[in-house]
Amino acid sequence: IIKSGTCGADGDNVTWMLDDEGTLTISGTGAMKNYVSYGSSLESPFSDNRFIKSVIIEKGVTSIGSRAFRRCSLTSVTIPDSVTSIDINAFCYCSSLTSVTIGAGVRKMGIAPFTGCNSLTGIWVNENNHEYCSDKKGVLYNKAKTELIQVPGGLSGEYNIPSSVTSIGDSAFSNCSSLTSVTIPNGVESIYRWTFWNCSSLTSITIPSSVTSIGDYAFGGCDKLT
Repeated sequence: IIKSGTCGADGDNVTWMLDDEGTLTISGTGAMKNYVSYGSSLESPFSDNRFIKSVIIEKGVTSIGSRAFRRCSLTSVTIPDSVTSIDINAFCYCSSLTSVTIGAGVRKMGIAPFTGCNSLTGIWVNENNHEYCSDKKGVLYNKAKTELIQVPGGLSGEYNIPSSVTSIGDSAFSNCSSLTSVTIPNGVESIYRWTFWNCSSLTSITIPSSVTSIGDYAFGGCDKLT
């Protein structure tokens, strides 16, 4: 062990240890802290740490805090069944992250927990999870597949959204730099803000007549969009 500390939301109930091989272990009982950025003094002890290569979240941890692992060099993450919530941007901009496995216990997710993970090839949800699921390409949905929550950043080429979807979440496709086209089915009513932000290879998109609202910057940074 080369470093250790606490990261619990309530006192010292959740602790962390980092070994000399770059493995970070989160253990204890309870929720992790929520961390904020942009000038706040409450920074995650793991944020921007390029030495961290893998993370082990042990059973007993119930919540992963906002921006907890922002810009870490993680390659894969397995979230145990004890975790019931994953907060906003929890793993944002982890550019080396290739795979995420979400346990059966997660009941709540904040906005875009895996945005900016450009190497991410799949977000895989335990089939026993009652709130969320993933399709064969590792795209994250609510269980009923009426809301598309997040697309893995490494998704490339074309993607057809299922006809069951009625809303596309905040930042759902954000930073999918290899995505070239998306088919939005008739029945989608809402495209939230930042949805296709910085999809730099996206060339065209057709919005069906069912859409009644489009959020701010939904297509910002789409430089090839003609």
